[in-house]
This record gives sequence, C-alpha cells and structure tokens, in this order.
Amino acid sequence: MASNVQQVYQRAGPLVSRGHTTLELLNWFAVAVHLVNGSLGLVLVHTGDPRVSVVQPLVEFVTNGDQNGRFLVPTPKVLFETSVLRPVVAVEFITAGFHLIYLVQLHSEGFRRWVARHIGGGGLNPLRWIEYAVTATLLSAFGGLNIGLNSFPYFLAVLSSGVALQVIGFVIEMLNKDDPRDAQVFSLLWMQGTLLNITNVGVLLYQLFASKTHTTLFYYNILPFAVLFNTFGFVARASFKKWQRFASDEYTERAYIVLSLSTKVAVFWLSFSTFRTLIEDRGFAPRTRGVSWEAVRWTSAVGPLAFIVLYFAWTLAPGKTRGSFGARSRGEGRLASLGARLGVLSPRKSLARIAEEPQQGRARWPSPYGHVRL
Repeated sequence: MASNVQQVYQRAGPLVSRGHTTLELLNWFAVAVHLVNGSLGLVLVHTGDPRVSVVQPLVEFVTNGDQNGRFLVPTPKVLFETSVLRPVVAVEFITAGFHLIYLVQLHSEGFRRWVARHIGGGGLNPLRWIEYAVTATLLSAFGGLNIGLNSFPYFLAVLSSGVALQVIGFVIEMLNKDDPRDAQVFSLLWMQGTLLNITNVGVLLYQLFASKTHTTLFYYNILPFAVLFNTFGFVARASFKKWQRFASDEYTERAYIVLSLSTKVAVFWLSFSTFRTLIEDRGFAPRTRGVSWEAVRWTSAVGPLAFIVLYFAWTLAPGKTRGSFGARSRGEGRLASLGARLGVLSPRKSLARIAEEPQQGRARWPSPYGHVRL
C-alpha cells in the first residue's frame, strides 16, 4: 500500500510549467495587492481608529419595593473593547501570507506531499479553506460588531458558523458527482451552507434597519458583502458539477483567487471609507487630503463586482478552453501531446485528479488523501 501511495505522488510532478504561469501570476498579484492595502490601512489607522465594546447580556433579579416580587432585568457587562479597522488590516496581511504559501506549494513537491498527508482534501489547494476559515470569519464577525451587533454570544456564533461554512467547502471538494451518495451529501451540505449565509445576512439586515443606523451602510457595505460572499458557493457548485471549465481544478483555483481578491479588496475599502467618513465628519480625525471617500465607497462597491463579471464572461466565453485567457499555449499543447505519447499524465493535474483515474491492476482510488482501497 505504501508503494502505491508513493507512485501517486511521484506521478503528480510539478503543478506549473514554463508554458503556464497564470496561477503563479494571480498569486503574486494577490500578494502585492493585499500588502499594499494592508500598508495603507496601517497608515490610516494611526490617524483615526474607532473602537467598539463587546458586551455580555447578563440578567439579574431586582426586587420591587412596593410589591413582593422579583424581576429579571438585563444588565449588560462590557467584556472588552476592540478596534474596528485593525482586524480588516490584519486580514490583508494574513491573506498575503497564505498566497506566498500557495506559491511554495506550486513549486515544492515535498510540501505538497506534506499537505496531502496531514491536511488532505480533494482539490488543487486544500489550504485555501484554512485561509478562508480565518479571514472570511474575521471579516464576518467584526463586520457585525461594526454595525452594532456587539453581543459576545453572537460574536462567538459568527466565529463558529464561519469556520463551519469553510469545513463544508472543504468536504464538498472531496465528493464525486458520479456517486449517487456523494451527490446527495452535496445537496445537503449545499443547503446547510446556504442557510448559514442567509441567516448571517438576515441578522445583519435586521440589526441595520431596526437600529435605524445610516442606510448607506446597507447600500455600500451589507449588499456588496452579501453578494460577494455568496459567489463562492456558486463556484463550489460549478466545480462539483464539473460545469464547463470548472471541470479543471486549475481553473477552479483561479476562480477562487479572483473571488477572494475581489471580495477582500471590496470589504477593506468599504470599511475604511465608511468609518473614515464618520470620524472625519465628527472631527475625531483630520480630513484626508485629496481623497473623496464617497468615490472610494462607490468604486469599492461596484469595481470588484464588475471585475468578477468580466473575468467569468471572458474566460467562460465560447471557444475558451485552457490557458490564461484563451486557448492553450503552444508549449502546453506540445507538453500534453508528448505526455499522451509516452503515457505520462499531465504535470499540472492535482493529486486528487490523478488518484481518481483508474489504475492497472487495482481498483479505482477514491482520493490519495484518504485510505486506499485495493
């Protein structure tokens, strides 16, 4: 059994070649954007950083002096105070660090073996779900604090549901659409993930309108937040169904990078533009010269959404097969042709794809990350 596992790893080969660097370029671009955003955020935070209190809604009995009765009265207790904007800045640096790890994974076969043995997963980059469990959860939890959802139990609930949502994505990538049981499991997990998303967005909307806060927060923050975060579910569904180019693990990975980059850029600048406007209008921070925060908010709300639509419209257009933004490159075609003649698998296939192909002399492997059925 050990020798079979080693053969799968040896056949995996490098995930990138000279003729194909789109995945590398996207990761490097993401690193650069997130580092620039994080650095600008640190500068802005030093000039003004709102804080919010996280409270525990406790209750105590109060005796009525006129009547012999005791009543429960809410007595919220402040547990701690936290910055509004520093967690958003931290997400930028954390994301940049993960993309550097992804670049190492693309070129290091030893590191990919370690990931396969100790983390598992069914896609090209299982580490992606760990990143999302940290970054997306932080954005959701602190986003709620920023509009007044400062209850500590709610804060913990958002943290736990955010991690659970990424676990669902991790499990979905290990399912096989041709297996009836896996298809049923996918439907159940998809429904659970949808309910989690709807519940979180519903609570945010209720808090926003019930507290009669600035309605611009809905148009500029909550609506783009809800739309962008739900696009990940559609990519997961398209990948499971092997719809068009989503049958390729590499294209799916590029799609997730585009969504992640667009979403975090939008949330980052929406948060800063909104709260910079509030604190500057109230005199808590000096005016930022040469910057129109209104224009920043509009650009942050519309720009990433437009980028996502244009990217998928271009790459999924009829006639687009493989490669960066069109047909396969000449070097990639020669490599595939040579591999077909020699009976060697494509060097950019993920370990999951290689393991799922039938092998001579033994039964079909479900995944190289799990147990091996002989």
